[in-house]
Amino acid sequence: MKWSMVWDDALVEFTAIRGAVSRFWVGEGQDADGRRSAELDAGVYSDTVATMIHPNMTEGAEPLRWGIVATGKIAGVFARGLLEAKEGRLVAVGSRTGDSARRFAQEHGISAEHAHGSYTELIADEDVEAVYVATPHPGHREVVLAALAAGKHVLCEKPMGMNLEEVKEMQAAALANERTLMEAWMYRCHPQTDKLVELVKEGVLGELCHVPVSYTHLRAHETEADL
Repeated sequence: MKWSMVWDDALVEFTAIRGAVSRFWVGEGQDADGRRSAELDAGVYSDTVATMIHPNMTEGAEPLRWGIVATGKIAGVFARGLLEAKEGRLVAVGSRTGDSARRFAQEHGISAEHAHGSYTELIADEDVEAVYVATPHPGHREVVLAALAAGKHVLCEKPMGMNLEEVKEMQAAALANERTLMEAWMYRCHPQTDKLVELVKEGVLGELCHVPVSYTHLRAHETEADL
């Protein structure tokens, strides 16, 4: 399974703004409480129908234009996924230093004019419609709030906040600014997850009474452990 395929599924879900979120809002016949419950279960925080459906959501429309906040390892993974994704394209990057931003931009095909030496400059970039926040966890809140205030949709790395109060504050900002905020938990968008849900709904597995779960990584190909 290529991660670009998973990212594309995630972008589809994020952009309706184009996927699972639109299924919760459009044509399901749910009442307001039901729609809200389904939306929160998807890890998406916005109550505004209009912003859940991207304005470019027509056949042949331009992909959603993304800016990446920070230039670490996971930012590179997201950038490489966007290269093969159909629903989004990478147009800008912001880092704490100009050198880091320019290096990242050169590696991932971003024009020099959109390589920003600060997160503030990236958020102010008018060509950016949505930002992916890949800073260390303690920095999520400040960047997410600034991006939402600037009218950007936000996909934030997990965990979104350092505590529940931070997440509630970010959720409130998304509602106030009528923008979509989503936590980047990619396995919710993975084709295997969709298939599992399908099997459960169809009763193929029988009545589920208990589900033991473990989360692991095959790391034999890596030379260093993540910090």
